[in-house]
Amino acid sequence: EEVKIEVKQEDTTDEVDFAKIPISEAFSILAATHDGLSSAEVKKRLAEYGPNKLPESSRNAVLVFLGYMWNPLSWAMEAAAIIAIALNDWADFALIVGLLIMNSCISYYEE
Repeated sequence: EEVKIEVKQEDTTDEVDFAKIPISEAFSILAATHDGLSSAEVKKRLAEYGPNKLPESSRNAVLVFLGYMWNPLSWAMEAAAIIAIALNDWADFALIVGLLIMNSCISYYEE
């Protein structure tokens, strides 16, 4: 698998596949050594690039839960629930809705 990373050097930006170059060349491109970076270099890079961490993402728990009711099997069960209402079969309606909710709860918990 090819992974190319953009490397900024002075005024240019090049793509480098670090898997295909020798480690000495990688250290040269990254301006690093086998022993790591000096404290001064770490502070400089933190100021320039910020911390090396992924951005946090937040998801609405209610929308995630409702998302488990958005699939073909759930649609068929929802249609069956509507038909049960139309036929005044409240016991079947309650059972179908209970199964839908239980399925969504299990899926939500497993994720």
